[in-house]
Amino acid sequence: MPDDGIIALDNGVYKIWFARNYTAYHPNTVLLDNALATMGAGLPSAMASNMVYPDRKVMAICGDGGFMMNS
Repeated sequence: MPDDGIIALDNGVYKIWFARNYTAYHPNTVLLDNALATMGAGLPSAMASNMVYPDRKVMAICGDGGFMMNS
């Protein structure tokens, strides 16, 4: 991912690993719902980020349950 790329995380155990180990170089480049534990938030967050910042790389990290909440 480039330094200004946006990672949108869904809820799951992998969210903890990204929050602890992924280095964010710019503000608002790691999107996660820290306390709410909302399933299915990763994909819509990534889609909205891509609409707001069309020139940046955006990646949604979703598990099977979070993806199915939007399917």
